[in-house]
Amino acid sequence: MNHGFLAGFSHVVQKTTMIQPTVESAVEILIRTIRQNPQITQSQLMDKLKLSRRGVEWYIKNMKEKGLLKRHGTQRGKGGHWEVLEKEEARQ
Repeated sequence: MNHGFLAGFSHVVQKTTMIQPTVESAVEILIRTIRQNPQITQSQLMDKLKLSRRGVEWYIKNMKEKGLLKRHGTQRGKGGHWEVLEKEEARQ
């Protein structure tokens, strides 16, 4: 009579999603959207990017700090517009 047990193990590789590609995609969409409509509002960007106001504010703040985005004119209301800076322009 045999006493004992048989155990089998399997190794499953799970695919993980990195945050960075998501951030890059959102930045690319933000840049493309602003280039198409420099007078776009944060509310319109929220709808386009499917982000909260805080999320849109975060992207805009970071892009401004990196010198990729500049606001001309008023911050609120009509009359202002966004400028997407090329990397060469941002260095100057």
